[in-house]
Amino acid sequence: MIKTLKISKRIAPLFLIFIFALLLAPAVLAVVPGEPVSTGINTPQEVYNAINRVAKFLFNAFLGLAVILLIVAALFYLAAAGNQTQLDRAKNILIYSIVAIVIALVAGGVTSFIKGIILP
Repeated sequence: MIKTLKISKRIAPLFLIFIFALLLAPAVLAVVPGEPVSTGINTPQEVYNAINRVAKFLFNAFLGLAVILLIVAALFYLAAAGNQTQLDRAKNILIYSIVAIVIALVAGGVTSFIKGIILP
């Protein structure tokens, strides 16, 4: 168990760097030499589109996370066999999954709220 913790402490930073590189690669590879680079967000419609893209990403990410957490919580409940610490752990995971669902719903609904404010 102790060796596993030492190995995971070494691998975790490398894993985070790998994930960051995967997320950064499309932005770096999207720039084509010689072509004009976009000047950014200029109109209210572009602001709404950018917020909408971020909200859709958050909605999908947190909804996926919630489903995974629900499955993990169910497995902990099944494996608890009356052990109170395992039951408490499963309850906490269930609470986190409900929070993820709420965040997903808020991210999905924030776009219509912002559309009403920004766009006429």
